[in-house]
Amino acid sequence: EPPISCRAELADGSGQMSTKATNAPAWTGGAAIVVLLLLNLICFARSLNGYFAADDFIHVSYLFDVFHGHENRLLENFTGNWMQAAGTQFYRPLITATLALDYLLGVGRPFFFHLSNIFYQAGCSVFLFLTCRLLLNEFGQRRATAAAFVAAALFAVYPLHVEVVNWVIGRVDSVCLFFFLSCTWLYLRYRQSGGNGSLAGALICFALCLLSKEPGAVLPPLLVLYELVRPPGDNKVKALLSERVFAICRSTGPFWLLLAAYLAIRWAALGTLVGGYSGSVGEGFNQSILQRFLNDGSLQRILFPFNSEVFAQNDKLRKALPLLYGATAVLAALRLWQSQNSKAVGKYMLLAAGWAVLTMLPVIQVFNITDTLQCSRFAYAATAPLCLLLALLLVPLTEPEQIRSMSKSASKAWTLLAALLSLSLAGVYIAMTLRNNTPWTRAAQQVIGFRRALEQEVAKLPPNQKLLLLNVPDRIQGAHMIYNGAMLSVLLSEPLPAPSLKDRVVSFEPVTYGDSTLINVS
Repeated sequence: EPPISCRAELADGSGQMSTKATNAPAWTGGAAIVVLLLLNLICFARSLNGYFAADDFIHVSYLFDVFHGHENRLLENFTGNWMQAAGTQFYRPLITATLALDYLLGVGRPFFFHLSNIFYQAGCSVFLFLTCRLLLNEFGQRRATAAAFVAAALFAVYPLHVEVVNWVIGRVDSVCLFFFLSCTWLYLRYRQSGGNGSLAGALICFALCLLSKEPGAVLPPLLVLYELVRPPGDNKVKALLSERVFAICRSTGPFWLLLAAYLAIRWAALGTLVGGYSGSVGEGFNQSILQRFLNDGSLQRILFPFNSEVFAQNDKLRKALPLLYGATAVLAALRLWQSQNSKAVGKYMLLAAGWAVLTMLPVIQVFNITDTLQCSRFAYAATAPLCLLLALLLVPLTEPEQIRSMSKSASKAWTLLAALLSLSLAGVYIAMTLRNNTPWTRAAQQVIGFRRALEQEVAKLPPNQKLLLLNVPDRIQGAHMIYNGAMLSVLLSEPLPAPSLKDRVVSFEPVTYGDSTLINVS
């Protein structure tokens, strides 16, 4: 993509921009994207050898029915509850469509599902880079590109993402964020460059985001926040407050209208605007919200995503990460204290913080990151603004002449220190991600080995006898495996590899999900 020039908005709020010269080489954007793709492969290439786990089996069985005479079930996701499942009220037809495409391409083989998961993760990294580069272009394109790259690189290697990437159905969050960020990028292009094409593309991406997962609904409020912090334009003429409010309503209005249309469709399909888990599972979540937020350490694990069964308490990485965070905070505080444009940087920090809060609101009911990082997917979207906030703390966005008593050599020293901190933090994140990823690799291998062992044991039995299973493996170090009898049934039957063992194996596993925190199976 050619570089976007740094622009200044005119005071009338029309969105038409005047252009300033920039000094960023044309190739920097493309090179940054290539590096982001490589970072994702470094962290998650092993996921391509993964298998199905937990709820994946239910979706595979559903898709098998869809492609064997029940095509209408796929269309019913657009007119009713997701997968027609009891106990939930979700409207996510696009997710099943993406799974159906993977099933069609790979005839049910897990490789294509995992390849798509890595694609969505990498796509989120790229669109976060493109979005942040436009968002920060008032600081000049060279500095905006540097900050955007740091934000996207940290996101690409963030240790909290292993569940979303390795668990096939974890793509619910990455697909939603993929279209969320692509919509935001196109909206920024529209506001800074004009053009109905960008606006139309943004609205299409917003629609796809809403059809992926409910948190997409927070995008219009985020666009309003952006409009409040974007440069006001020509200082010679200041627009009246009423004029600015009108300009914000005019620019974000199409997205609010689309959100209203989505809510109307959702109401018609589900009979509710909110949805979520219902029944005993929903009651259990509702009764434990305060405990999960305040006492269980879930919020802390967003910043310190260490799997407790992988990292010992005295692990070197556990000691290194707080030190890097502390050094980053001190460096940023000193730089902002001496800077003459600290307010300009501060408003984007507030925007990032507000963005993070908005993304967490829709998942309040279910938010719970365990000490083994189960359910870390609920914070996936929040890590995008979190990485932007880290980049704003790390990358100098101030010209040397805007810093009090700052010589050119001192400015270079500050920049070098910021680069070293950024590289160190990314290195620690990569090491953490690779280790957090290990349980998922082991879980996939063990599920495949479990299936093969069953085949061998059944082959030893006479045709009129069945094999009885006790204590089916459900998880390993937080990585999902087989949670109940329904999932085990799919593992033993089509479309997974023949021969079908469904009629030769008996188990006492509960038919439904049996986690003791939700349902007392005894």
